[in-house]
Amino acid sequence: MGAQSLPKLLTVDEFLALDTPPGRCFELHEGELVELTVPNIIHRDLQIRLLDLLREALPNASVLTEYSFKTPESVRSADVGVTNRERHATARTEGILSGAPDLVVEVLSPSSKVPVLKKLRRVCFQQGCKEFWVVDPDERTVEVYGEGGKFPRELKCGEELAFSLFGEQAVIAVEKIFDGIVPPAQL
Repeated sequence: MGAQSLPKLLTVDEFLALDTPPGRCFELHEGELVELTVPNIIHRDLQIRLLDLLREALPNASVLTEYSFKTPESVRSADVGVTNRERHATARTEGILSGAPDLVVEVLSPSSKVPVLKKLRRVCFQQGCKEFWVVDPDERTVEVYGEGGKFPRELKCGEELAFSLFGEQAVIAVEKIFDGIVPPAQL
């Protein structure tokens, strides 16, 4: 039996220089090339709803869906990311954000795996994230992790999500995230 070679780990620069096939999406996780699944319609609708709500709540911030960012070993993308305008201007010039967005929002989907989400949350907080949200369309809840990433608050429809970024105070009613996109669970 011959020796089997391990795949070569990529650097961030090598990854950014790749010519990937159209219609497919990849990230770099600690040097490993990872292909992502295509999000379903509810996932995309929630991303757009969150984009609109966050832009309204934080008019002086930059909010994007699929906000790409790099760390020393990885290139990832937040379902929705929020940064201040200065960081966003630098990211626009460089083509990618250095470090995690200040607020990262991830929408759960059937392909979401808990260990992968935990690792992403840890990476984001290590790379400057201030708050990390997990939006669950099935439960119609939002888990909010504050700086450090421990001890989440779970908010449900009927509650308000109050937060502060860049000196701006904001409030979003949780039901506004889901209304018209995710039907209430049938009891």
